Amino acid sequence: MPLDAFIANELELLGSHGLQAHCYPGMLDMIASGAIDVGVLNGPTVTLEEGARLLSQEKLLLPPGVTVIDRFTA
Repeated sequence: MPLDAFIANELELLGSHGLQAHCYPGMLDMIASGAIDVGVLNGPTVTLEEGARLLSQEKLLLPPGVTVIDRFTA
């Protein structure tokens, strides 16, 4: 199930998501060597106002990647 459904519906996910901490050094080595392209994780950057508007949509439709709020003043 897409994680945006959990966020939009304020559901609780029990368990784990992600990588175990002891695997981080290997993962970071792979990122540094270019074996893993983290660029695909980048989504759009938005203002705080745009972020609030996105989150208030009846159906949360976000593009792929992580949307980052990078501007906090109008």
